[in-house]
Amino acid sequence: MGATKPNNYSLAEIQLSLIARALAHPARIKMVAALKQQDYRNIDFTRKLHLANSTVKDHIDKLLEADIVDVEYYPHFYSISLKQKAFTDLTDFTVG
Repeated sequence: MGATKPNNYSLAEIQLSLIARALAHPARIKMVAALKQQDYRNIDFTRKLHLANSTVKDHIDKLLEADIVDVEYYPHFYSISLKQKAFTDLTDFTVG
């Protein structure tokens, strides 16, 4: 986490900051909004967002790092689904 001192922050605070950082890009916001409706394959996001497959992979990696999505790997594609717990934590922080 760079220059932050991890002993000053709880694991929940660090996880929440990872979620906020992952959501700080318009393409990832669009991906999460789409995943709220249904699960997608990486190929679908490439077409939907008009981005290169490698760019979509980078965005998915950021969402994975923040523990926002689950990914199932298959021989020629991978399937992405949303983890609801990440948004429950974010909602609890912002609302409650």
